[in-house]
Amino acid sequence: HNSLHRLSTALVRQHTSVEHQLASATAKMDLKIDGGLHHQQTEIASAETRQNTHNTRITTALSSEKATVERLRAKFVRELGRLTAKMGLDETNEDANIRLDGDQEERAREQDSRTLERQVGEEMKTLERNKQELQLELEGVM
Repeated sequence: HNSLHRLSTALVRQHTSVEHQLASATAKMDLKIDGGLHHQQTEIASAETRQNTHNTRITTALSSEKATVERLRAKFVRELGRLTAKMGLDETNEDANIRLDGDQEERAREQDSRTLERQVGEEMKTLERNKQELQLELEGVM
């Protein structure tokens, strides 16, 4: 009876010890996973900030280019009007403006389209790289 009691007590003690070890390991794993997720969220936020900054720079550069084109266009139209008047040609400043607007709009649409395609391609590559990095980090956490 006595040895049975000792054996029973030892088994209860061992069971309690295993439960404590399991709880401790689970808590450590939870902390590790939470830390990994927090790190990923920080990385994503950082990548978004970098992308927003990049987009702002592109927008600013495009606005600057557009203003430059407008100044050059106005100068060209003035010069064309001056030369037309000098040579006594039939085309008026108004005709030249209308023709130039049409040509310029078409070129601008083509340029915008190419720029947008390139930006979308770059964005997709960046997102794919970020996704792969996050997947590798997540695998490291698991």
